[in-house]
Amino acid sequence: MRTILIALFWSMTAASTVGAAIHNVNPQGTGAYPTIQAAIDACAAGDTVLCAPGSYTGAGNRGLSFGDRDLTLISELGSAHTRIEGGYLNRFIDLTAFQTRATLLQGFTIVEFASIGCIRCDGASPTFRDLHIADNWYNLT
Repeated sequence: MRTILIALFWSMTAASTVGAAIHNVNPQGTGAYPTIQAAIDACAAGDTVLCAPGSYTGAGNRGLSFGDRDLTLISELGSAHTRIEGGYLNRFIDLTAFQTRATLLQGFTIVEFASIGCIRCDGASPTFRDLHIADNWYNLT
């Protein structure tokens, strides 16, 4: 009986992780995906976007949207080694009510986002870890 329960536990654990994929991005655009958003767009619920160290700039690396699913956006080496740089009238990420605590953003320094704020959570409850936000400002005019 114990052997059957152990086998059942392991088969249920394996089934819960089946289908979760890792989508690799690097700041030179030579990874599997040219930008962070391109990797996000290829994701199914529960997938991970893994960012190599470096600075991510330009279209496709800001104004990110997860759509209607929970995902993980994580850097390989943490916020000391991975930057996402914005620009005037840009936002790093928009999160909506579709993103629960299962959504994870981890390991980035987010800089130079202005005018409309850096991160917007509209009914979302994501998990943030090792995020360093610097040189951002919000103009209330």
